[in-house]
Amino acid sequence: MTRLFRTARVRWSLGLSWTAIALAACGSSTAPNGPVGSVTVTPATDSVAVGSTVTLQATVMAPGGQVLSGQHVFWNTGNASVATVTDAGVVTGVAPGTVQIAASAGGSSGVATITVLPPPVASVSVTPPLDTIVLPGTAQLTAAVFDAQHNPLTGRTITWSSNMPNAANVDANGLVTGVAPGSATITASSEGQSGTATIVVQPPAAASVAVSPGATTLTVGDSTTLTATVKDGSGNVISGAPVTWSSDNTAAATVSTSGVVTAVGAGSATITAKSGNASGTAAILVLPVI
Repeated sequence: MTRLFRTARVRWSLGLSWTAIALAACGSSTAPNGPVGSVTVTPATDSVAVGSTVTLQATVMAPGGQVLSGQHVFWNTGNASVATVTDAGVVTGVAPGTVQIAASAGGSSGVATITVLPPPVASVSVTPPLDTIVLPGTAQLTAAVFDAQHNPLTGRTITWSSNMPNAANVDANGLVTGVAPGSATITASSEGQSGTATIVVQPPAAASVAVSPGATTLTVGDSTTLTATVKDGSGNVISGAPVTWSSDNTAAATVSTSGVVTAVGAGSATITAKSGNASGTAAILVLPVI
């Protein structure tokens, strides 16, 4: 019995270009159950992510369309740098792209087109994870995305959002702008995964405090309310800045936490309003009841 050696070369189109694979289908053109008419690979098209696998099946048929069993199938890849294939038809994605996988038996062959997708995003990391903004100010955040093996990924779309935009908002590039004192969680999302950073927004540093009126005369038992205006280094009023009140002579006049001064006894007192490292004063003269 003479063994016949045949080589089948299959060409197919990849987009606008042509790629050829030599399919070395070594063996008789006659299968154990008769001659081979065709080989069909299923699925005919599929996709797989880089690092993942998909299994193809090859069906060998006689010229009349009957399925043949027992015929050895040879597998080959059109581009091993995009995807590889084992003797069992298991395709592994190597790099993004499109490749055709061929199965041959008894001198016939079939192909499947496999699209290899970039690996999916498995995690997102935002840096710095915690930052402080002093009004008016900004903070730049950056987001890094990783695959399941924590390999960094590039070219992925990042969506930014703030859970408290009235305290801090964020633009499409991760630049956070302080709006008002408070805190906000900034989230960076990509392909269903996300990472967060916490932003604390603080009022601007107080540079000066002005107390009004600057001088007041009271009679024992009377009271008056002082106001404190806090400004930053640029002369802008700091709305809602915390102020601490105190009296240097509580025997003459006391002051509440809201700036209400009460005349206690004849004499004088200096009332101080302090915010941060800045302070202002008012002079209080208390006269006895006549």
